[in-house]
Amino acid sequence: MHDYLPRLLKHICAGEKLKLVLFIDNVDQLSPAYQAQIFLLSQRICRLLESLTLVSLREESYYSASVQKSFTAFSTHKFHVASPRFREIIVNRIQYTLDLLSKPARNNGEDTEKHMHQSIADFLQIVQMSIFDRNRRIARFIKAICQGNMRFALKLFSNFLKSGATDVDKMLYIYRRDGKYNVAYHEFVKSIMLDDRHFYNEDFSAIMNLFNVGTQKNSSHFTSFRLINVLLAHRSESSPEGRGYVNLHMLINDFEQRFDNRDDGMATLTRLLNRRLIESNTRSSESLDGVSYVRVTSAGWYYFRYLTSTFAYLDLVLQDTPFDDPDVEKRLRESVYQVNNMRDREEEKVHRVNARFERVESFLDYLIAQESAERRAFVLDTFDHPMAVAVMPLIRDEYVQEKGWINRRLAENRERYGDDSPFKYNREEARGFGLEDDEN
Repeated sequence: MHDYLPRLLKHICAGEKLKLVLFIDNVDQLSPAYQAQIFLLSQRICRLLESLTLVSLREESYYSASVQKSFTAFSTHKFHVASPRFREIIVNRIQYTLDLLSKPARNNGEDTEKHMHQSIADFLQIVQMSIFDRNRRIARFIKAICQGNMRFALKLFSNFLKSGATDVDKMLYIYRRDGKYNVAYHEFVKSIMLDDRHFYNEDFSAIMNLFNVGTQKNSSHFTSFRLINVLLAHRSESSPEGRGYVNLHMLINDFEQRFDNRDDGMATLTRLLNRRLIESNTRSSESLDGVSYVRVTSAGWYYFRYLTSTFAYLDLVLQDTPFDDPDVEKRLRESVYQVNNMRDREEEKVHRVNARFERVESFLDYLIAQESAERRAFVLDTFDHPMAVAVMPLIRDEYVQEKGWINRRLAENRERYGDDSPFKYNREEARGFGLEDDEN
């Protein structure tokens, strides 16, 4: 392989008067150190085969490798290809699949295959119509969380299609009965968060639990919120690293002086970095090693402003949140099992949803009590700083509004209507994160 193959390729190219072009794709799926090795390998291949070698990777991966001097050691040409729009990718794929399904079945006499093709086509029509024609909330959720990473966006969309939490039978029944079905935002988020699992577990979910709490001294359910709020407050400011970047040393010092817990702050920032709710000046999402500045991403903004106050999110993360109140933990654990053991009949859906409302409200009451206790302990009412802003009152208000909307939707069977939820989208803030509204 090391001797014969290069000679063979050089011989063929010389005889045919061709130039060999080698593509190395998906390099950004590897660790930064491994990416550097791949790049060095591509340089060796160029010399050995006298070829052109193209290495494809995402912008942050390229930046991270260049900081490690892997790329700057050689003369290279850089080409930037903008990410395609998520809407266009999915719509084209759905349409392609629908075209395939519209062709005659391999066995025209097989009714089962025809019925299966029709069911798949109907489901994809529901998805296309409700997510991209009627419910901008879902498209905005994906765009904000994925930050232009189309591979991650496709993964989320695939999770929804195949998740056990996606009630396809119900969707098809209502679609065939009424001619319409609108996938609700909370249905989509639930399927994304659970994927193939029965219960939510942050370690196996594409969506993180912002209320999670570490084992460090003075650890809090609200550390993530406090740190993100500081970064949001500086989003429009300039720094040596660019717009929105905040000095990591100053951020941690401010946090430690007020909450006496440097370890909790660093551990939380690492979790946020791993989940890409924040980004560093090294562009690495692996760790904070060598990082001097951080800033909030569109995902962090979306979690903070919208996702954490939604019913679907609260109803799931309470299943994987540590509690220091044994009575609350026992009550919520029993409620989770109680709801999951209820009969899954259409006529009992209101009873099931009300049981879920009750456990979410118990969770919110617990968090409100925790935040109130911390505000007294750390004298936050006299601290004029983004870290001192109360989190739970706004989350509670947003949840109450959505609860009313869900109840109306259930009572009026509004699965056949578009999205008319009380969701308030700040377009000006969204544009600041490059999330222009293009779902027209």
